[in-house]
Amino acid sequence: MPPSRRGTLVALALVLTACGREAGRPLSHRGFEPGMPDARFRETAGRVGTLQCGPFQVAGVGATTLCATSSAATGIRVVGTLGAPDSTVPYVVVQEPDSTGVAFAGLTRAWGAPDTLVATGRRWRRGRWIADADTAGGRLTIWLTDTATQARIAEHTLAAARARLDTMPVRNEVAAVLDTIRRMSPAGAALPATPDEVSPPPRVIACRQVDPPADLAGVAGSVRLMYVVDSAGRAEPGSVHILEATRPGFMAPAVATIGSCSFRPGRQRGRAVRVLVQQRVDFRGEAGSPGG
Repeated sequence: MPPSRRGTLVALALVLTACGREAGRPLSHRGFEPGMPDARFRETAGRVGTLQCGPFQVAGVGATTLCATSSAATGIRVVGTLGAPDSTVPYVVVQEPDSTGVAFAGLTRAWGAPDTLVATGRRWRRGRWIADADTAGGRLTIWLTDTATQARIAEHTLAAARARLDTMPVRNEVAAVLDTIRRMSPAGAALPATPDEVSPPPRVIACRQVDPPADLAGVAGSVRLMYVVDSAGRAEPGSVHILEATRPGFMAPAVATIGSCSFRPGRQRGRAVRVLVQQRVDFRGEAGSPGG
């Protein structure tokens, strides 16, 4: 082959490789990745344990079945949303024990540094594909999906939490809450800083305690929230979202309590900036009060 011909082919290969990196490929963990064929997911998940499936319905997500499997021996749990036999899997969750951080360290070796870090959560982006990981509670949880599916499942998760019976605790995925907060941020606003990126971080000056409804009078409970403190020292309207609540009836008064608070804003290089924070509101059976 003439040298000029070889040079052209090499240049073309480099261009195609660069385009592939720019377009992005889904990230894979333990053989699972979003967009994988239904049959391959079933085969791979079957090596973990027996699949148990049930109906699944989220508007805009092309899947009708939610399948899960786990292994008592390894502690691994896998969940995936499936559709027709010849379809692909848009959403996969993999959980495994990770009290030492070894499994999480393996992700950074395989995928490189994450694009976003918030508390114990990390996010990697490859074009339209997303991989979220969280190490809370001594377990590594990984969500593998695409941006459109992530947004729809986040909306569904929050809506389902609001619809639960008042006697049931609520827990929302940190990744889902983060997506909602980001979508509701003011147009053109930069991503909020995290507490470890500012000095000093936001501090509560005062709050007006909002009592729970009468049917929860005398009932103790708490709500953990995530929200953005703006540069003026207020909770940004629309940014206050629930991470956990012992009862859904506590959620509205907790949100109202945070909305009434004034803060010393967090600062970055001496300038007041927007900061993403988490806070707990406690209800001691008499009145609500913001907790740490």
